[in-house]
Amino acid sequence: MNIKQHYHTCTKVYISQIILIAFLLSGGIMYLETMKVHFLLKIGMICMASMILLFFVGKYIYFIRRYSSVQSCLSKPRADGMEETEYVILFEPSPTLKLKLFGKDGLCHYYLMDKHTKWWSWLFPPPLQAWCRASYLVKKRDGQDVSEIHVNPRKLEIMTIVNRLKTEMHCIENKRHLCVFGFNQTEKIKIVKETGRYHFYLNDHKIAELTKGWMSTSLQKIFPLNTQMLSFHEKVNQEERVLVFALLTGLWSNKKN
Repeated sequence: MNIKQHYHTCTKVYISQIILIAFLLSGGIMYLETMKVHFLLKIGMICMASMILLFFVGKYIYFIRRYSSVQSCLSKPRADGMEETEYVILFEPSPTLKLKLFGKDGLCHYYLMDKHTKWWSWLFPPPLQAWCRASYLVKKRDGQDVSEIHVNPRKLEIMTIVNRLKTEMHCIENKRHLCVFGFNQTEKIKIVKETGRYHFYLNDHKIAELTKGWMSTSLQKIFPLNTQMLSFHEKVNQEERVLVFALLTGLWSNKKN
């Protein structure tokens, strides 16, 4: 998948929501006409539903314009087969955490999704889902499974499974600007939080950085402004990448994307 296809997917999601809300709004208006509801209450309910509808219409227009502005033919994957070190992170419209990591070439290199998302997930508010255990899959562009990530937000525990090898991380320090997880008895990975920037350290060696608001002009032509970017050091291996993915999943699974 490339960024143009991602925008196309978003337009389909939002047009479906527009149709659904428009249908519910029309049905609601007809129902209110048959009920003895106070005029001001009726107007308030219609205005609220109309504002929600306009929000989704705005989202649809934004993504359809993005889809039209991106070139249909984007860069090809690196010929040397090496992993990219910088990724742009984009969230998909979803009731649970669902995101893609794009390279500067506009191609999706990693894909993360909830293993158990069902249609009724849309009916539960995100704050309620944020306190539930969740399992996620990380896949590569070719569909190859990279890892499973299991998150227990109540105990701040995260487990990764790579090639059937489990790594359990437990939060041992959680402050406003610092979060430390321990694993394998002696190893530690920590997140140092700054304004618009997160630093990831594995045993005091920096392995990755998450930034927001720093994007070149060339990337702004393809991706939305103020999009989060994840940068790895060149010597970081696949297992260390998964640890960073897992920490971000733990942070973001407690928030609505």
